[in-house]
Amino acid sequence: MGEGGVFKRLRRILFLPISFILACPTSHAPSDTCLGTDQAFRSVLAADDLAPPEILWDGRSARISGGATSFPRLVHAVQTSVDGRILRTEIKNTTRDRRAADQPETRRRSEVVLSQRLHNQEQYWMAISIKPASYPRPKSMAETSGVGGTALQIHADNGLSPTFALRRTPDDSLTVTAVGGSRRGVGETYWVGQWLLNRPNNFVFRFTLDPHHGALTVWKNGSMIVDEVEIPIGPRNEGKGSYIKIGAYHSSGLGPDPDSRVVNQYANYVPPQRINLSHFINNPPRWPSC
Repeated sequence: MGEGGVFKRLRRILFLPISFILACPTSHAPSDTCLGTDQAFRSVLAADDLAPPEILWDGRSARISGGATSFPRLVHAVQTSVDGRILRTEIKNTTRDRRAADQPETRRRSEVVLSQRLHNQEQYWMAISIKPASYPRPKSMAETSGVGGTALQIHADNGLSPTFALRRTPDDSLTVTAVGGSRRGVGETYWVGQWLLNRPNNFVFRFTLDPHHGALTVWKNGSMIVDEVEIPIGPRNEGKGSYIKIGAYHSSGLGPDPDSRVVNQYANYVPPQRINLSHFINNPPRWPSC
């Protein structure tokens, strides 16, 4: 190619439309995975370095349950994407990564509580996408006891907890558990499988809370993984009603490694409602870019 051709090509590049230049990806730009990049997420901390009692996530109010409201500068604990559509929760292995009243001090928690109340003997549909990051210290997590932590749960007003839960186990499996009546603890495990790590897990739920005659159906990425009827799922005395808690809660801690941590992201939340959401089973919303 002659000099004239070279200069013509160079001039075309130099004078590309600004919209084209802005659309081109760069090595440091946030990707649509939104996994923990500073560009993608923003802290919810206020001027006093504490998180406010409530935040806005995707247009809805959510109350923080974790250390960020009690201990200063927990920037990592609760974050939202710049556009507010993605919620990111993280627990590190410190005694500040818990509610101030949590005992023992090895408990780790960073959750948000949704205000909607759920009542017994009523059928609900719900949907959400969850993107869990791989455990950075899997050997430490494997040394924790019990059934691991929850990534999402339905909590009862009478303290029965959790009525229903999606769990991340010490070996990073996914389990679906439920408990009802006056029982406490984990209750029954209705499914054991695998999380898609660092990718969206799209869930649709259909459930009826009842201490004796409840029902639970769960779809994950288009496949039915739980379909149970006549099971105890929900409190005997519902009080003001049950409610949704979203985030990471590991009652047995994160193991001995001080660098152990758990990161979960949440998007496309459709709160419990009586409208049939079966169209989301095979056609979930795309994970938001940020």
